[in-house]
Amino acid sequence: MVRKTQKIAHDKIKKVSNNKQQQVVLALSHLSSATNRELATHLGWEINSVTGRVNELMHKSLVTSNGTKLDTNTNRTVTLWELTK
Repeated sequence: MVRKTQKIAHDKIKKVSNNKQQQVVLALSHLSSATNRELATHLGWEINSVTGRVNELMHKSLVTSNGTKLDTNTNRTVTLWELTK
């Protein structure tokens, strides 16, 4: 049986051609919601690679903010991202 998040991710992946964007979509489908740093850790990327891809996906309305949380590494409030429904 296909989970709802997997179906959403599959639908989103069809809308992006960039492999790195696809990887971010898949990571968010796995994590449900995540900060840029959490995505970077999950993917094994530098955070700068993640922020660019998340911004691109946000402008395509494929990801959206799901609130904020405190990043204990930087002691700053950061955005949580999730796939749009």
